[in-house]
Amino acid sequence: MRKLRVGMVVNSLDVGGLEKVVVSLVSRLDREAFELFVICLDGPGRMVDALDLPAASLLVLNKSPRPLFPGIPRMRFDRLALGNLRAFVRTHRLDVLHAHNLAPLLYAGLAVRGPSRRSRVVYTEHNQVYRASTAERLKFLIYLQLADEMVTCSRDLARFFRERLHVRRDVHVLYNGVDRPLPTRSRESVRSELGIADGDFVFGAVASLTPQKGLDSVVDAATWLASSARKIRIIVVGEGLERARLEGVVGARGLGERVSFLGYRSDIADLANAFDAYASSSLWEGLPLALLEALAMGKAIVATRVGGIPEIVEDGVNGFLVPPGDDEALARQMLAVVNDAVFRADAGRRNREKHAALFGVDAMVRAHAALYASVANAR
Repeated sequence: MRKLRVGMVVNSLDVGGLEKVVVSLVSRLDREAFELFVICLDGPGRMVDALDLPAASLLVLNKSPRPLFPGIPRMRFDRLALGNLRAFVRTHRLDVLHAHNLAPLLYAGLAVRGPSRRSRVVYTEHNQVYRASTAERLKFLIYLQLADEMVTCSRDLARFFRERLHVRRDVHVLYNGVDRPLPTRSRESVRSELGIADGDFVFGAVASLTPQKGLDSVVDAATWLASSARKIRIIVVGEGLERARLEGVVGARGLGERVSFLGYRSDIADLANAFDAYASSSLWEGLPLALLEALAMGKAIVATRVGGIPEIVEDGVNGFLVPPGDDEALARQMLAVVNDAVFRADAGRRNREKHAALFGVDAMVRAHAALYASVANAR
């Protein structure tokens, strides 16, 4: 039986949740049933080296969009990149193109168009639509016509499309998944390396340092928590354009011993094991992998009530939810976690169980494999 040929289309494989999902799918889909390809539209990104693929199965473009029409600068497109993608699809006779987010959908959808079309397009929306303006939402509705099947990573995203954009087509909800992180070093050695004293309570905040993550609220919460009898530390793991500004705010407030920025780290499992709990201050989200990793590690979570996060965290059961941008509420619930060891233990047990039931990589891979087969058979 011929293998299904599936190509993942992404902007790039820079470090982020979407990109980790793609790498996991490529790594774990059954190679006896699938032949896999990856197309990066905007350069390779840091995670490209994690792909276990022959060089011929990877296409890296550096698209340079130009205005389609004189006088309309916002309508931009790279015809050369599209031509290269179309040639790649035809050369490898791809059965399915899986576009992750909107720009990849545009290029993937146009690449397969033609009288002899044989490739189908699956589109996954991860979270971009939440921040879209009215004009940009119209773009989503237009581009959706290029997809044969539509996927969201949370029920909330699917509901958003139905209720806000009035999308009437079927939407598959396929949860992201992560493996339980396996530490390679002891908790004690990592805490010692980070300068964490025995009595310190540590919240981890694992995120790209972008406006979406709302990390000003974490810094503001640290200001509220500075008067706590117990020293509460927040360790931020991740890189991004906001880092220098956030570090400047922390320094100006004299919070250097309370809030630390580690930048990009590959040893997330070791760090997560060293944290006592997790904090997330996102302003919008799909289904953040950092919180799925916190689930898997059995950590209590304090997070904002946005996007798919309430599908991960049930308020008062396995963590706490607060309004986005409410630093006082965030600090208050962080302090509640610090002061309640019984709650932390119970939340940890519930979180490990929830991860095993809903958010493992194997479940994510099985769901995608079934969808790819269904889409290909519908040709």
